[in-house]
Amino acid sequence: MNKDTLKQALVYPGLSKKEADIYLTTLEIQKPTPLNVSKESHLPRATIYRIMEDLVEKGLMGKVNEGKRTIYVPEDPRALVEKLKLQTSAVQNVMTELRELATIYRNRPTVRFFEGQEGVKRIFHDILLLDQKELLAFSSIKELLKAWPDYYSGFMKTRIRRRINARIISPKDEEGERLQSAGEHEFRKIKFIPEALAKKLGVIGGHVFIYGDHVALISFDTDQTSVIIENKALSNVHRSLFEIAWESLK
Repeated sequence: MNKDTLKQALVYPGLSKKEADIYLTTLEIQKPTPLNVSKESHLPRATIYRIMEDLVEKGLMGKVNEGKRTIYVPEDPRALVEKLKLQTSAVQNVMTELRELATIYRNRPTVRFFEGQEGVKRIFHDILLLDQKELLAFSSIKELLKAWPDYYSGFMKTRIRRRINARIISPKDEEGERLQSAGEHEFRKIKFIPEALAKKLGVIGGHVFIYGDHVALISFDTDQTSVIIENKALSNVHRSLFEIAWESLK
């Protein structure tokens, strides 16, 4: 077994790569000191000294004074196994509390704010990165293409290539009708807001995207404010509202 394999095995129980390297080097030297280990490992003596002291604190080395020299004696490799057992036991003892904390953390919404086109790009990138099977959107396709013609077109091509289905509720316009006709081949379904309701609502100044455990909102104000909310409960609320609206439309 080569030294790199041994080093990787030592990293697993919690040693850094340098700590593993120094520990292995001290096993090969009869009387390891910071000076001779430095020569073997080609690391500065001050660095070696600090790492050796860290290994002493971790119980993987002992110190023996020999005249004016301090010899750092590596503990038996079986000490690593015992250390790992103790760590595992310590974690098992608090596993219930850790799981409770994890549940609390997962239920907290994560909210990220952005401004400008970079925020919009971040949302589209986020949608593609999560590789969701379906994207739901309250959105004006015409306004999206008008605001970001090149980027949104590129996003659509990538979404289609990755076979991410999209269902969109949008005001009716020529661009929306064109995309609706090509919907089946482009993994997209569009339903339009009735004209009477669209006139009553006026210009919709933003977009809402629902994907996975995320809800993303884009505002068409001067700063183009964008928000991504990551929370399963909130995304389910928005998904339910979307489904209610979707089923009510022709």
